[in-house]
Amino acid sequence: MRVVPGPSLYLLNQIDLAAMDLAVMIRPPFGLMPDMRWYPLVREPFRLAVAQSVKGSDWRSLLQSRPFLRLDRSTFGGRQVDRFLKSRNLVVRESIEMDEIPAMASLVAADAGVSLFPVTEAYMPYLGDVRLISLGEDTFYREIGLLSRKAASADAAVDRLIGCLEAAAGIPRTQAPRPRPGPRRPVALKRPGR
Repeated sequence: MRVVPGPSLYLLNQIDLAAMDLAVMIRPPFGLMPDMRWYPLVREPFRLAVAQSVKGSDWRSLLQSRPFLRLDRSTFGGRQVDRFLKSRNLVVRESIEMDEIPAMASLVAADAGVSLFPVTEAYMPYLGDVRLISLGEDTFYREIGLLSRKAASADAAVDRLIGCLEAAAGIPRTQAPRPRPGPRRPVALKRPGR
């Protein structure tokens, strides 16, 4: 088994080409091919991130009145933010666009602007001087999960890894695919934020 990092779109393409058996990634904002299987692991809520020194808790007002640090639109998470802003007719003051949430959190902490990003345990060490404001009933989520081709998920090693990752996420196994022999391909694990 080989672990390969990469952006979610790249990992999706590798699964589609059958160059990889399994990817841990952000759920794509579009439908999957019929021969693919999605295993949800974690849902991460998006929050408005502001510097601790910023007064107020009206997320709409803060989002529209301060410079906006945008999650890169070429990423699945960035696309979610873009759709959220458009669906609510929110006009923001574009400032910086990037795909590294820890770097965005540092800029927010320095009061360079505000940002919308998913909250996950992995980012907590970077949020010391950042205040997270709930979007209330407008909250949207980034889903992290496993993607495989249905045939690959029947491989015993892949199925075992899927079971381990589901157990780590606290998800009970409902169906275990039957093992089949076959060649080993890389397994991709990705960093949060891509």
